[in-house]
Amino acid sequence: MLTLLLHPPPANFSASHALLGRLYLEHRAFLRRLLLVQAIPLSDVDDVLQDVFITVWHGRLRLARKRLQMLAPA
Repeated sequence: MLTLLLHPPPANFSASHALLGRLYLEHRAFLRRLLLVQAIPLSDVDDVLQDVFITVWHGRLRLARKRLQMLAPA
């Protein structure tokens, strides 16, 4: 039997944190397989996978700004 320890989210937890968590859970296995097919050494796959999601996290603000610019009248 598997026991999961659940902790309350930190005070600064936001909807974007939840979205990133969901993206990670939904796409982690696919990205991991993709990295292995691309001849990334097994010892580096987890680090590269983390880099991908860190890039997504940092890029979310840039994408949000671009979206607002497209929706806002000039």
